[in-house]
Amino acid sequence: MVQPRLRMQVSLEGRVTVLRPAGWITAGRQGILLEELSRQLEKGNRHIVVDLSAAHFVRSAEFGVLLFFQRELRQQGGCLALASPSWRTQRVLHLSDLRRAFTVCEDVDEAVRAIAASPQCRQEASGKGMSIGRQNRNR
Repeated sequence: MVQPRLRMQVSLEGRVTVLRPAGWITAGRQGILLEELSRQLEKGNRHIVVDLSAAHFVRSAEFGVLLFFQRELRQQGGCLALASPSWRTQRVLHLSDLRRAFTVCEDVDEAVRAIAASPQCRQEASGKGMSIGRQNRNR
């Protein structure tokens, strides 16, 4: 089966950068995600949501890029949250026990609220009137 090329869309939700990878994130294609996360870090964007609604993961190893950047962001006072994982992606997170390593939310709005509510990120990412979102760490 030929897998379509991985595409990346970037947008802002307030002060939170939202990355929307679309396609298969495989060992050979995770470089696209790596490059975009690096670019956002270089720009000074420290609050990132990765919207997984159109992304597909083959194995848990492909989450290594996200784990690396989550660590980098935390060291720089930032946050990373995952939004809208498909049931297959949820299964990979569950079976590999990676769901505990990430803040996983049902949608982008919830992930943005989760970042705003995070004590580590609250000062820079939150806006007036933002409420705490439900964080679904144990799906």
